[in-house]
Amino acid sequence: MFPITANDMVRGVVFCDTGAVQPTIDNWQDRYRVAPGFGLRITIPAMGPAPIALDFAFPIVSEKGDREQVFSFFIGFLR
Repeated sequence: MFPITANDMVRGVVFCDTGAVQPTIDNWQDRYRVAPGFGLRITIPAMGPAPIALDFAFPIVSEKGDREQVFSFFIGFLR
C-alpha cells in the first residue's frame, strides 16, 4: 500500500492472489491459480474511517471453465 494523495485519503495497492482449492492435496499443482493486480483505497470522511476498495486483477494462470472476476468493489475493514 502506498499514498497517492498527501492526506492519505487515496492510497494505491499492488497484490498477487494465488492459491488452489480442492478436497484433497493430491495434484494441487494442476489446479493452482495466479492473478496479479492493483487497486485503490479511498477514505471518505463523511462515511467514517471505513475505506472503499476498488481492485483489478488479471488471471495469468487459469483453467478452462474458471469463473474469472477482473473487478472487485468493497466497503469496510475486513479486507
